[in-house]
Amino acid sequence: MSLFHEMENKLRLDGQVTKDSRIARRDAKNKVQQNASLNNSTLNNSKCLNVSKQASGKNRSRSSSKSPSRGTGGDRFMPKLGDDAKLHALMSEMNISNQTPQDKEEKDLLATISSVASNNTQRGILSYANKPKMMPGSAHGSKLVFSATKSTKAKTSIRYVETSVDKILDAPCVEQDFNINILDWGENNIIAVALANQIFLWNAETSAINELCSLEENTKVTSIKWIDDCNISFGDSRNRMHVWDATEQQSLRKMRGHAARVSSIAVGQGQVPWLLTCGSKSGEIHNYDVRKPNPFLSKFNVHTEEVSGLSWSPDGRLLASGGIDNVVGLWSNDIGTSFNEPMHKLEEHQAGVKAVQWCPWKPQLLATGGGAACKKMIIWNGNSGQKVLDVDTENQVSGIHWNERLREIVTCHGYPNNVLRLWKYPKFSHMIDFEGHDGRILCSSQSPCGKYVCSLGEDETLRLWKVFFSEETETKAKRAGGSRSQTATALSMRF
Repeated sequence: MSLFHEMENKLRLDGQVTKDSRIARRDAKNKVQQNASLNNSTLNNSKCLNVSKQASGKNRSRSSSKSPSRGTGGDRFMPKLGDDAKLHALMSEMNISNQTPQDKEEKDLLATISSVASNNTQRGILSYANKPKMMPGSAHGSKLVFSATKSTKAKTSIRYVETSVDKILDAPCVEQDFNINILDWGENNIIAVALANQIFLWNAETSAINELCSLEENTKVTSIKWIDDCNISFGDSRNRMHVWDATEQQSLRKMRGHAARVSSIAVGQGQVPWLLTCGSKSGEIHNYDVRKPNPFLSKFNVHTEEVSGLSWSPDGRLLASGGIDNVVGLWSNDIGTSFNEPMHKLEEHQAGVKAVQWCPWKPQLLATGGGAACKKMIIWNGNSGQKVLDVDTENQVSGIHWNERLREIVTCHGYPNNVLRLWKYPKFSHMIDFEGHDGRILCSSQSPCGKYVCSLGEDETLRLWKVFFSEETETKAKRAGGSRSQTATALSMRF
């Protein structure tokens, strides 16, 4: 009989009882006691047998009641291969004196198994602890699940924000009026700013400064807006609308019709880039088609006071208007018809509304900002007119600008702090402030690349801020040996 068969017979629990086993020795002892009591009476003989049976039952119940503990020992009735003394006793019971080559090979194999098992003496042949995971839906024990994927826990990203001003430009004689809009950064990367009756153009790439035009004396520019890369529109205090060719520096046309100064302008989006929408101090909103000899199209009239903010949605479906009468109006793009009532009339603000700006990646989402008595930024669903949430900015709000790539929003403020405040979308948690203006911020505009915001303040300065500056660009600058950019107070220019 082979070595493995002998081991199997010795380790089987339900096999034949051998003469050297514990059970056999116990039975032999009982037989000796029975033979010694043959001379006694039959009653004493039966009592002796009963006592023997009870003792046997107790021993068996004691041994069978023990269950294997997890991770602390082996399995019941199973010898540990790491126990050298027991293994030697087991080997000595085998008759291995006359070994064949096959027996020698089996012996070497058993020695190898013993050496491996001795590395973990706390575990037996069978272990119920630390079972491998089964593959979901599989009943086969060999199909184990091994995972090499990385943790799905989101990593916390930290974005460095440069809070110091990047450039400062002098803006003397700026009109100290919170309700007008005299600053715009065009797609051609040129900033247009109105100072009293003059309009200046500053090229952000070359830093070149040019004067576009100068109006009559006692006439002030009250609003300005780029139509495209070449043409620019602006309104004045004489209730007129102007369209100029900025490249040739010549006037293309003048449009009349307003009953008061033109304080806000919005250019059509999507399929109507030729549309020019203007709001005046009278509360009226006029729509013009700048291609036609007779440009007037329609009139929207809901505001009782000056219209200080206008913005078309990115898809061109809705127009938002903000007035000093604390009202926000949402209008459809039916520009061929005049209306006296908007689609939605929003009256949540407790002060005048100048800042109105649509979300670039969610065209139905609108942000509006209230004046000094309100200090709230409110987010609206433009389709339904329902308020999504409101945020207490603690300041008068003069401008709002979104950034699609970073999913952030910046608000520009007047009293009391005169700062730019950065918020994280969608929770609108306050991130950081940009300080520098000595007076309230009157107007603001965002660069075509979306990284910069320029602000015009009562302190007669125009400041450029790296509000949404690219993280990749910052990383490259640091690798090249650059640290935080210096405050560009030395780079001061005068219009």
